[in-house]
Amino acid sequence: MGCSSNAIAWNPMEPMNFTAANEDCNCYSYDTRKLDEAKCVHKDHVSAVMDIDYSPTGREFVTGSYDRNLPI
Repeated sequence: MGCSSNAIAWNPMEPMNFTAANEDCNCYSYDTRKLDEAKCVHKDHVSAVMDIDYSPTGREFVTGSYDRNLPI
């Protein structure tokens, strides 16, 4: 990641996975066993992503951004 992360959230059902909310308008999901590249890049925002949290099931997460959207 060439950009700074504003928040991270650990997946409650897969404790080796986390997702980072970044300044570059994207969220990046990682597996701690292989940190050299993101498992998935989520490109739903048009402004910096400031916060992120997983649902209790670990299947969805919600993000908050300066673009005033809350995609799930």
